[in-house]
Amino acid sequence: MLVRWKREDGTYVPPSEFIPIAEDSGLINKLGEWALYEACSFNQKLISLGHTDLRVSVNVSTTQLQDNRLIKIIKSIPEKTGMDLKHLELEITESVLMNSLEHNLELINQIKALGASIALDDFGTGYSSFNYLTQIPIDTLKIDKSFIDGICSNEKDRYIADSIISLAHKMHISVVAEGVEDVNQLEILQKQFCDTLQGYLFSKPVNNIDFIDLLEKSKKALRKR
Repeated sequence: MLVRWKREDGTYVPPSEFIPIAEDSGLINKLGEWALYEACSFNQKLISLGHTDLRVSVNVSTTQLQDNRLIKIIKSIPEKTGMDLKHLELEITESVLMNSLEHNLELINQIKALGASIALDDFGTGYSSFNYLTQIPIDTLKIDKSFIDGICSNEKDRYIADSIISLAHKMHISVVAEGVEDVNQLEILQKQFCDTLQGYLFSKPVNNIDFIDLLEKSKKALRKR
């Protein structure tokens, strides 16, 4: 799920502008809490429409991880939204995770004990070390777009992506490739057996109504096969 701030003229304020302001003003925890409930409520609506295998991914900031109320908020999701926590995946970036590793590892274990999943986002941009993958009980690894951009033209980027996917699979970790924008990238990642692909090749970010429409069209297309 993506949070976007729409101006009166129809244009959008990018997260890179309003998220730092929310962090500096102390509003990020309230914003994060609202986004989490909204995402889970919408996902539960999709589940009730018959898309029972969907999982919603929500980013968690450094400030949220330091908030003592986070576990309590996650525990309240089934009651407030009706969604089982098995349908929730929390995304943590490398840099955020490493900011206070011992504390965050303890928190991640608590979150997983509640039934939610953990994704490590932007892998390869921060403190990348395959050694961390043995310490962090993650379910999903997201390869950063900076690697995906070069897999068609840069042999080293292609080898790195292939190595990440192969190692993650051996550790029973699912892999998502971020920023897939053309068919050539798609074909390479399919050959490397990447589990999930996301990017503009499939769709730009859409609102709730358009997303439901996309899901329904996809569902109909699968029935025709």
